[in-house]
Amino acid sequence: MTQKLGEFSKPNYTQVPDSFFDKLLPTLSEGELRVLLYIFRRTFGFQKGGDHISLNQFMIGIKRRDGTQLDHGCGLKSRIHVVEALAKLQAKGHIIVSKTK
Repeated sequence: MTQKLGEFSKPNYTQVPDSFFDKLLPTLSEGELRVLLYIFRRTFGFQKGGDHISLNQFMIGIKRRDGTQLDHGCGLKSRIHVVEALAKLQAKGHIIVSKTK
């Protein structure tokens, strides 16, 4: 059986470590999964080892300076759900969080 991805054009790539699929994927909640994939996109997708991602960016995404929408966030609309997912990922050692003022 051949399967195709309907809405996707030829992809640009965000590398995701194989260990994510092999070990972490089955252990994550939906919120943790969404947040971690968004972090992968904002970091590995732009060839960075880390990035300052605000809670608003997780929730509503990023707009370019010209006003066009770059992305729509991770899909979690509640600040508390994003904070909980980040805390759980940090507690499990999957991410390093450093808060800025």
